[in-house]
Amino acid sequence: MIILGSFFALLIVGIQSISVLVGQMRANQADQNTRQLQAPPDPNSPIDAQIAQREGQLNALSSDVAKGQEARQIAVLYERNGRMRLQSGDFEGAEQSFQGAIEKDPENPALRTNLAALYGEVAGRTRYPDQAVPLWNESAAYWSQAADLEAGSDRKASFRNAAAQALYQSAELLIDAGKRSDARLALYDARRLVAPGSPAEDAVLKLLEDLGG
Repeated sequence: MIILGSFFALLIVGIQSISVLVGQMRANQADQNTRQLQAPPDPNSPIDAQIAQREGQLNALSSDVAKGQEARQIAVLYERNGRMRLQSGDFEGAEQSFQGAIEKDPENPALRTNLAALYGEVAGRTRYPDQAVPLWNESAAYWSQAADLEAGSDRKASFRNAAAQALYQSAELLIDAGKRSDARLALYDARRLVAPGSPAEDAVLKLLEDLGG
């Protein structure tokens, strides 16, 4: 009886696996038919229009594979739109577009570096430390996220170093504002990010020494 029960259990698992596979095949076939009926976006049309069209196409897909492929294409458009808006000085529009790119392709580390660089640029432009510090911290956070997602060792180290530099900038502003304990915490975080024995670590340690910590 035990052997017979095990046999039926395996049989049920096998049937369920086949059912899942058949469902995936049907979904893939349905998505292929859907794609054939959909008009490709006009590359000469405004990027906002291309994004809207692809968003509609994404909602019509069934399989996770097809949805992932379409989402990554949309992320590329969002990123392109963000860079165009950044060049025109539309920082808010660039931020929204870069965030949209991350939402569509969250595992792509390069997309997070766009926001990291944007926040750093805006922080460097502002004359008000109470506004610049949060921006530098946001920049550091996105550089750090990109480093966590990055597989390549050189790029990972570069992203971590950029995060540390943003925290260093934040710490300097905090020191000027008399917030030495907050500056010290930012520098501790920066030290964890930089390579041991690097010039960046030397700079962080020097500023910590000046703070007495």
